[in-house]
Amino acid sequence: MFKSCQSRASEASGKVLGNEQMEAEGRAKEAAGEAKQEAAKAAGRTEGKIEEVVGAVKNRIGQVIDNEQMAAEGKVKSFSS
Repeated sequence: MFKSCQSRASEASGKVLGNEQMEAEGRAKEAAGEAKQEAAKAAGRTEGKIEEVVGAVKNRIGQVIDNEQMAAEGKVKSFSS
């Protein structure tokens, strides 16, 4: 959030001062910050899906080998993601 404020301030200062380079740098920093946030969100979603799949596999294996505890743990893990 702080960097976003800095980049917006830099962009605004560039507009006020008529400094196109400063304005462009502010926009570029803000876009880079937004891209990092989106990448972090995507990584979190991916991690959640992986946990869900691992849980489903563990649940199924537990059912196949008739291990109720493993099946239950897998079920919990697949739903808690």
